[in-house]
Amino acid sequence: MKIRTSVRNLIEFVMRSGDIDNRFRDNTRMVEGIRAHQKIQAKYDKTYKKEYKLKNTTTYKDVVFEVEGRADGLGKKDELYLIDEIKSTSRRLEELPDDNKLHWAQAMCYAYFYALEKSVDTMLISLTYVSVDDYKSKIFEKSFSFDELKDFYFKLLDEYILFSKILASNKEKRDSSIKNLDFPYQSYRKGQRKMAVAVYTAILEERNLFVDAPTGIGKTISAIFPSIKSMPENLTDKVFYLTSKNTIAKEALKSLKLLGENNLFIKALHITSKEKICLNDEVSCNPIDCPYAKGHFDRVNDALKDILENENIMDYDIITKYAKKHMVCPLEFELDISLYADFVICDYNYVFDPNVFLKRFFEEVIDSYVFLV
Repeated sequence: MKIRTSVRNLIEFVMRSGDIDNRFRDNTRMVEGIRAHQKIQAKYDKTYKKEYKLKNTTTYKDVVFEVEGRADGLGKKDELYLIDEIKSTSRRLEELPDDNKLHWAQAMCYAYFYALEKSVDTMLISLTYVSVDDYKSKIFEKSFSFDELKDFYFKLLDEYILFSKILASNKEKRDSSIKNLDFPYQSYRKGQRKMAVAVYTAILEERNLFVDAPTGIGKTISAIFPSIKSMPENLTDKVFYLTSKNTIAKEALKSLKLLGENNLFIKALHITSKEKICLNDEVSCNPIDCPYAKGHFDRVNDALKDILENENIMDYDIITKYAKKHMVCPLEFELDISLYADFVICDYNYVFDPNVFLKRFFEEVIDSYVFLV
């Protein structure tokens, strides 16, 4: 079995806990956060390498883990190699402690990958917090031996192993079903075959395709079918079907269900807006006002295992059913599901609006995506 994932996804799945609390979240500051990163990176000398890509392949308990990510920086200090992890914040720097386990964990993974690759005995980690208001920074530093980093990483894999086997099994079933999948109708309508071939060819050649076709030829299935067929060929890891209209989203779901009747095994998700999917009396994402927010991260991993083992096409009704069963926030739950779904139907904004987008996909890209707009 083989699992490909990012450092961020591995860390967040294993180590997150506690409540959802959006009282301190400010999505409009995303751009300021990027600028803050750039200000810090610009301070270092020419030997400093920013946005340094790292990848590790480890076989553990019959699973091949391919884990990769991008450290904010790689440098050297006092003869030690340094992994720099930069976090922008709107909080007062003097209030920040050095006890954020997720931030340290991410850097420790990068440090382990580098130390293993370069046969380094000791690594230095610099955790840098930078204010989005004035770009001042606060730095915490710790050194770790190779053995400490290795032990930490393998404990992460231990925690991830059960879930990873669910994911690997789903992928094997998906690819096997797609290889035997035929077009769901006895014959193509006029223009359908031409469009389906054009879509597959665009994916194969990594090109953009613009289609102008009359209403009624069956454009939805002509785009979805070849996109799915490209998955077992390692051309596509995930398909995003983007629309602003609920009626068109339903057409996509209808096509997926039709393919499911023809023995397609696929994990598909329709993302519903926050206002529509919220189960609380009012949309108030904090543990005081919402029972689903309180302790959400303590329960969400069990909810993910449950839904990904037992459901294929996950829409509003399915997501809210499992959210109620496990007492988790349905919005955060569906965004987590999107990480592991093969096919995601959502509004344009989730991809194109920088203040809304699914940053868990586009900040640390390791997969191949197809966008059907």
